[in-house]
Amino acid sequence: MAEFFADRYVYFFVLALLSIGLYGMFAMRNLAKKLVGMTIFTTAIYLFFIEGSVKDDATAPIITPAYGVDATRYVDPLPHLLILTAIVVGVGIVGVGLALLVRIYQAHGTLEENEVVARLSGSPRAGRRGHALDEPAQASSGGGDDGDGEDGA
Repeated sequence: MAEFFADRYVYFFVLALLSIGLYGMFAMRNLAKKLVGMTIFTTAIYLFFIEGSVKDDATAPIITPAYGVDATRYVDPLPHLLILTAIVVGVGIVGVGLALLVRIYQAHGTLEENEVVARLSGSPRAGRRGHALDEPAQASSGGGDDGDGEDGA
């Protein structure tokens, strides 16, 4: 039984990373933590595909006299190429996600999912925090501007 787990330890590690990533994506309410959870989840998928392409006693697909032209003695390079492409796409997705998080924070002053959803739905329970984007609305209520859009000349 111990040998069974020892031979498949990578799959248990991948399963643990998948669980952590799913927990981060579904249980966390902070949008930045959700993005980190998604990154952990995709990393687990990368490891799963790479581990699945491992072959014992195989070599890189460069034909040598020692191995000949027997394809079973070479490692298939396709999964590695696909994962390399997935990593590049994943970096782009994380970059766009981080840019969106910055914009959401600038617009709402928070990254908490519940507060952002409440503000977008117009719910009265959405608490307002002091934020740079809130200042013009507060300044206009103090007088001095009659709201007609003219500069007073």
